[in-house]
Amino acid sequence: MTVSKTAKPSRVRDCYMANQHAGHVRTPKGFTWHHDGANPGTLQLVDSIMHNAFPHSGGVSVIKEQLKNG
Repeated sequence: MTVSKTAKPSRVRDCYMANQHAGHVRTPKGFTWHHDGANPGTLQLVDSIMHNAFPHSGGVSVIKEQLKNG
């Protein structure tokens, strides 16, 4: 799932859009939408335990920094 790189990042909006795109009513139990820092604007549905096991700044932080710096 790819979201606009020009819009102000919003985890809630991005996850809502990702669920719609994937045909889910809500994020499946045990999973988390991860903002891909290597490819800003891309969300990946990943196992929540694995996602939470690795501290990271996440793609939302990357996009916010890019928007701030132009």
